[in-house]
Amino acid sequence: SERFPDDQEYKRPGLLISGALTLAVDQINSQHPLHGGHRLTIRVAETFGRERYSILQTARLWTTNISVYVGPQETCVHEARMAAAFGLPMISYFCTHPLTSDKSQFPTFARTRPPDIQISKSVTALLKRFKWRKVSFLYNASPDEGFARVALTIKRVLE
Repeated sequence: SERFPDDQEYKRPGLLISGALTLAVDQINSQHPLHGGHRLTIRVAETFGRERYSILQTARLWTTNISVYVGPQETCVHEARMAAAFGLPMISYFCTHPLTSDKSQFPTFARTRPPDIQISKSVTALLKRFKWRKVSFLYNASPDEGFARVALTIKRVLE
């Protein structure tokens, strides 16, 4: 994962998953071979955390005859629409945009991280179930993480 030369703020979240993805592909290829001698490979496409580059890379990867998208990270709505149009699955490990939960619009999109509202509803239900009267939330307020949205949604629901 890279940064633009003028952008030292970009957190490069792809670094968090790249090791796990590489390990999984290596284990599948070596310990659980696919039928017909097929092997999994990874094609990395840098987006710099910017939607324009993410859309461009989504289209470029399609031209290379990929089988599935893993990602993107920060933006996903337009990319998920493209994946659906191409008939390719897209598995996102970072996107929490609620619009992508609509299977009629995004039939090939799956996520490993739930949308913020789903997390908020689950936490709120737990707090109400145990009748907790006072709650404190400590969270990372970085705009890159999105935890502030979850905390604020929970606060609104509880008020």
